[in-house]
Amino acid sequence: MSVQLTTLGAVRVFRGETELPELPAQRLRLALLVYLALERDVSRESVLAMFWPERDNGRGKHALRQMLYELRQALGEDWVELRRDRIVASVSVDALEFEAAAGEGRVEDALRAYGGPFLLGFSLDNRSFEAWVERRRAHIGRTFRRLQRDHIARLIAADDPDGALVAARRWVELDPLEDEAAHTLIERLAASGERADALQYYETYEQQLAAELEVEPLDETKALVAAIRAGDAVPQDIIRPHRDPVEQASAGGPAAAGDARPYVPSVPARAARWSQSRLLRRGLVAAAVIAAISVGVFFARPRPGIPLVADRQVTLAVLPLDDRTPGQSLKQLALELTETLAQSLARSPLFDVISPKGVQFLNEVAAEDSLREVPQYDFVVGGSVSSDERGIRLVVEVLNGRSGSIVHSEVVERPPEESRILVEDVVQQAATILRREIGAEVEIARVRARTGNEEAWQHFLDARESLEAAVLALGAGDFATFDKEQVRSDTLLATAARLDRRWAEPMALRGRMIEKRVSLLHALTPNDTMATRDLLERALWCAEEAMRRDPRYAEGWALRGSVRHQLARLAHDSREQRSLQQMAEADLVRATELDELHQGAWGQLAELLLNRNDYRAAKSAAQRAYRLDPVAPQVPTLINHLFVSSFELGEDEEAESWCLLGRIQSPEAPPFLYCLMALHAWADSIPPQPAVLRRAMERYGVAQLGRVQPELPARLETMIAAAFARAAAPDSARAILRRHTDGSDPGLLWLRASVHVQLGEDSAAVALLQQYADRDPAAAAAIARRRPFWRLAHDPGFDRLIAAAR
Repeated sequence: MSVQLTTLGAVRVFRGETELPELPAQRLRLALLVYLALERDVSRESVLAMFWPERDNGRGKHALRQMLYELRQALGEDWVELRRDRIVASVSVDALEFEAAAGEGRVEDALRAYGGPFLLGFSLDNRSFEAWVERRRAHIGRTFRRLQRDHIARLIAADDPDGALVAARRWVELDPLEDEAAHTLIERLAASGERADALQYYETYEQQLAAELEVEPLDETKALVAAIRAGDAVPQDIIRPHRDPVEQASAGGPAAAGDARPYVPSVPARAARWSQSRLLRRGLVAAAVIAAISVGVFFARPRPGIPLVADRQVTLAVLPLDDRTPGQSLKQLALELTETLAQSLARSPLFDVISPKGVQFLNEVAAEDSLREVPQYDFVVGGSVSSDERGIRLVVEVLNGRSGSIVHSEVVERPPEESRILVEDVVQQAATILRREIGAEVEIARVRARTGNEEAWQHFLDARESLEAAVLALGAGDFATFDKEQVRSDTLLATAARLDRRWAEPMALRGRMIEKRVSLLHALTPNDTMATRDLLERALWCAEEAMRRDPRYAEGWALRGSVRHQLARLAHDSREQRSLQQMAEADLVRATELDELHQGAWGQLAELLLNRNDYRAAKSAAQRAYRLDPVAPQVPTLINHLFVSSFELGEDEEAESWCLLGRIQSPEAPPFLYCLMALHAWADSIPPQPAVLRRAMERYGVAQLGRVQPELPARLETMIAAAFARAAAPDSARAILRRHTDGSDPGLLWLRASVHVQLGEDSAAVALLQQYADRDPAAAAAIARRRPFWRLAHDPGFDRLIAAAR
């Protein structure tokens, strides 16, 4: 006898014709059954990670065996097949029938199968499972809305208003709080001449929204009701609140995730068992903090002394620094600092900076304390240079150009012999200060200008404060506080989004924080692709909701493009991967069209193009991003993109300069160890120095990093082997190859092949690349474009391998 599950609406379980009413009350057993039934073929490790993440492997496996035994006792043996490392379930599920019918275009069958929201009323105290449920629920709900909308439209087009009204009533019965369903029923009632019934239903719906969700109907629905009360004609094909290109484009694609309820997946319980060294934990947490801070502008409340600019560039005057030494002995240095600072700031699109000559003219006509008398500018930058026996002392001040009050001041001191270094140091510090102190405030003003709801704005500000607390907790390794503040922030943002249902920023910030959480999850549990996918699909839903609210909101497009790009990396099917990559690129390009100054969109586009091995286009996008703001938090990533693209294009001198800049600005960042390794291993114009690479590995603490990334030391040592091969030391190169022969790491296969190329052993290189292609077919076609394998371009075996991969 077969097992049947009803999951759309009320949850019910049947064995043949017999219902098992006791099973839905056993929440964990039912959750496991539903998960296995919907996923159909899943690894044991995925099940353990979903339901027993806090238990060690042995105890988790015991719990799974016990639960499966109890389910088989209740349901029989024939519904599940237990393999060595996988579980395969064969269960009839209405949700799967609905999805299959929808995918095959059998609209009426799909609508008959839909009995309500997925797992309505069922919950489990398990965030991973709840995330999975919300992803399924959102995808099914979105598909149902599309089918129902199109079905009603077809009935109207077929001149069947009665059928359209019946369909609208059923839609409301199945989902009484759905905005579009309510709007459609009101419209159909009015179009059928039942205006009194339409108004009566609206009043009931309005009360229900207030009681259950504490929100009001959408403005579109209010406008429709106002037209009905005024006796206006109701169009037969009115534009409904949710009919937008975002939802239509995503229908049938990868599932988004969730509804508008607050949800923030927790840091996995496995993190509590993360027992690596304290130094290593700090390193990974610091990386996660840096990633979180890249949301940047949302982390500071605007202060009363800051003029807020919402609709234009910030006007900025850089006044000549005052030389306060006897005899003005540092006048030349003061002028050089002034000009360099003004030129540096003028490169940022945020600022409209007065020219150096204009600054000098302004100083000549102003009073002695001119810093406080330039009201036509939003901000004024100035200061003084002085010296004593301890060296040179520079004071830089940022003033409110309208009130003259000091917004920020910075002091830099250097020994006399370092006066030349002072120029670069001060310019870098001042640019960073202004980016942080002014840029954040200006962006907040622009965000504030997009909502007229003061209560929503206050919730947004409170949410940002919680995000700041979460980041600080993360930096301290306090995961409990991090979780608590993340949940509080997400709840506040969800409330802000409900209070102003046209305001896109709260949804975008929710998505960005979920996306950044993926970085932390990857650091803690790099193999947990299921949890990663759940997080990304939740972020995808946030992006689409932001875009629904404002289709011209560039950050919404950028967020969706970034998330789709990450989902493409997780795709197992090559067609799905290509589809997601194409959609991601289209989203990011659209974001740059809507906002040419969106540095994040340009940077994300560069990363996508790099992964596609389109190095020339990637370099162009990375250059656009870097020039927009050379001191932004994401600049190290952009520098790495510029290195990789230049290196793969064979532009070694430029690649070396980007690598050097990265090591200067971010001396602890692993990508800039890799760039040094790559230059010595494969760049023809760079003399190989294996000893330099050995010292670099020690300085970066590769042995410690290897505790979390076990493959890292072997990969880097293999790059040193390539440098030995280039340095005419083949014995040393082969000795390293003999130490690292693990065939389970595709990256190591690729690197070992590159060493054989340097040794002139093309056949051995092609054999290893064939193994690599067998392990990772999706990446194999790009091998021919990678720098280490240019020399194999005319090898017959290599040509056959690439042709087969394509």
